[in-house]
Amino acid sequence: MASESSGTKGQPYFASGGAPAIDVDPGLVSDYAALVGNTLVSFTTPTAVNGKPLWNGLTWVDASGNVYIYQSGWQLSGGVPIAGTITPNGSAWSLGTGSSLTKQGKLVTIDAQFLKTSAINSNDVVGTLPAGFRPSRQIVRVGASTTGGSTGFVYYTINTNGQIVASYVNVTGTTSIWLGGITWSI
Repeated sequence: MASESSGTKGQPYFASGGAPAIDVDPGLVSDYAALVGNTLVSFTTPTAVNGKPLWNGLTWVDASGNVYIYQSGWQLSGGVPIAGTITPNGSAWSLGTGSSLTKQGKLVTIDAQFLKTSAINSNDVVGTLPAGFRPSRQIVRVGASTTGGSTGFVYYTINTNGQIVASYVNVTGTTSIWLGGITWSI
């Protein structure tokens, strides 16, 4: 029995008279099952799958969004990118256009411009990262600062509580600082 049409996901549709006669066209049903049946979802990291056979290309997604691919053993692939929200520290602070915070698997990346309505001082808390994006240990990095055409640098500290601190600003009167392309593991 051939299918009469296909659905939006390529699934075969059969006559309204009932299910397909599997003994007539088993390839049609098994091809579609193989196409859509390559992802497992669970709350834990992958191990064995209740004695079921495993094949290269099989994927597993856990509750944290981590994606594993089976290639003669489970390997973390990085996962689906998840966007996070950086919270500026009070009304004097804002984020520049294009600022982003993403998590892919267990890696977090920040690429953000922080703007302040007045001069940025050393040890100013510029913003906060949401839970789930915070580092497990304190991170110190160097970013760029700009003021009226003058470029300088700023040391950033990203604390385990999510606070991002401009721990040192070398240009007096700086109102714009960048933390670009910084990645850490959670």
